[in-house]
Amino acid sequence: MIFAVTGTRTPPAGAGGVIEAEMTRRYDPVTDVLVSGGAVGVDAIAARVWTRLGGVVHTVLPGNRKAVDADWDRFCTTHEALAVGTSYRARNERMVALADAVLGFPLHPEQDGRSRRSGTWMTLRIARRVGKREFWVLLAG
Repeated sequence: MIFAVTGTRTPPAGAGGVIEAEMTRRYDPVTDVLVSGGAVGVDAIAARVWTRLGGVVHTVLPGNRKAVDADWDRFCTTHEALAVGTSYRARNERMVALADAVLGFPLHPEQDGRSRRSGTWMTLRIARRVGKREFWVLLAG
């Protein structure tokens, strides 16, 4: 199984435990591959956890690298980089295309006004629209 993780760039304290518990409840680091967007926050936490557990991490780097975790390359097995100038939407679409399912960690429910411009919810909606399984766990709200 290939699964993508998406989530807030500003996770609350203690989010790492929730992220690890949800990933290991649904997926197995021995057989399943994590697709990461390489961003700070949830992406970085998930990649670090999956690497520590011995799992394979494939990172899809966006064209705009301003929100990419400084240590992204230490916590991935393989990676690909989108062309400079491509949008975060393009990165999110690529992650969904690679994955069988998407696991999201948003800060707020989908209908909350603060989620309108959320990249996490964008990725989950893309997954929903193309018929991929999507799961989400609120980290706050």
